[in-house]
Amino acid sequence: MQQSKWDQERYSQDKSTITFKVFLSNPLLRYGICLCMILGILLGLWQLSNPGADHTPAGLIPVIKPLEGPTKIRPTTNPKDTHEDKTIYQKLSDTKEPQRVENLLGGPEEPIARPLSLPEEFIGEFLEEKTEITLPDSKATKSKSDVSVIQTTKDPKEISNDLAKETDLEGAKSANVAISGSHVKTSPEKNTPSQERYCLQLGTLKTEEQAKLEWKRLSSRQVLKSYLQALKPEFKKVDLGNDTGVRIRLIAGSFTKKEAQNLCQELKKVSAKHNITLGCRVKKR
Repeated sequence: MQQSKWDQERYSQDKSTITFKVFLSNPLLRYGICLCMILGILLGLWQLSNPGADHTPAGLIPVIKPLEGPTKIRPTTNPKDTHEDKTIYQKLSDTKEPQRVENLLGGPEEPIARPLSLPEEFIGEFLEEKTEITLPDSKATKSKSDVSVIQTTKDPKEISNDLAKETDLEGAKSANVAISGSHVKTSPEKNTPSQERYCLQLGTLKTEEQAKLEWKRLSSRQVLKSYLQALKPEFKKVDLGNDTGVRIRLIAGSFTKKEAQNLCQELKKVSAKHNITLGCRVKKR
């Protein structure tokens, strides 16, 4: 016998109800379902109570990805209008205001070229150069005093002739012209010794304490004692420009130029022979 369509639907409903009842009648299944529900509720509460928790492992920085889609969007209005006939000084909108001419400043000025740094030796010698005041020649003063004495017993014509001769003599002396004649008094020239004195520069250091230690080091060497024991050290402060700054120069002695050069050469020879670092230079006082 074939079942009708209504009987088939009824039979299927009864079968499903029977299986669900059998499923609920098993206590183990009921306990398992309740336990899973409780665990799911607890897990959801824990996730809600921890908003900062993420799934990235510890020690890794999360990567922020860019947005999907194009970064630039082409405008849809007037795609062919490129405004090539406009300049940056004109307004794009139609206005009735007259166009104003804007006078812009020129480009930035070029910086002044920094002067080349001069060597330390040149700067030091330039700063130490002293302009000596030239004293008037004693012979010229003597001749003026001699000429000023005129005999009052002479006639006015003789006095005027003598004055003319004296003025000619003074002009010739100032022009370094050799004059000869019976009326000119000549005196033997005296060889006056030069007043320029020179010293030895033994080092240039940053502080005075370093300069004192340098003098102590040099004077304590046995091979240099015979040269330096009679000299008195001096510590002179000099300004060597912006690049180097202020330095202390160790100088000693007061000699003529030839004596200073000879002594400096001897010190260089001895120091080179015994491997002693010594920088000796001749400087004007």
